[in-house]
Amino acid sequence: MWEGLIEDVTTHPATPAMVDEYVAWYDLLRDPAWRDIALRPHDAMPWAYVASLSSRYNELDGQIWLDIYAEVFEEEAALDRLEALPH
Repeated sequence: MWEGLIEDVTTHPATPAMVDEYVAWYDLLRDPAWRDIALRPHDAMPWAYVASLSSRYNELDGQIWLDIYAEVFEEEAALDRLEALPH
């Protein structure tokens, strides 16, 4: 931390997990099986970029992305992430 600019985020020891998550996200957006879920139908904007409308919307949105994460990656990892969230 605070060592200055990172020359290459794909090889720096502090950033590979973040890079992997970005890669997985962009892969998901291009996967035909997930396009109807991950993108708004009228303009193909990722739902993650859409502003929240209410606390219930946030709750449902979080659950939807947790479900997608569980399906795309590993269910156990998704459950671990859910358990780590503040209740």
